[in-house]
Amino acid sequence: MTIRDAILVMVEANQGLKGVDLVVKVMSHIEPHLFNHKSFDLEIDKLISEGKVVEMEYILKKAPYAVKSIYFPEGTSFRYESSNGEEKV
Repeated sequence: MTIRDAILVMVEANQGLKGVDLVVKVMSHIEPHLFNHKSFDLEIDKLISEGKVVEMEYILKKAPYAVKSIYFPEGTSFRYESSNGEEKV
């Protein structure tokens, strides 16, 4: 299985994964000599640009220096409620 295929399978099977969890799952489903972080980053960026994976970035109040990501299958939409009670889509 390629890194690309593993990303697609894991994101779809889990209906979304945090970035760190996705890396661990992908690593466990491909041959160790095929995995490296640079290739993973390139493949995830390609999948996002192709619309095959949707990325949501977020920043935690206690860690404003770190941008975190959650990856979802294509076709995912988002809705959230802001602090003033407004619902956003």
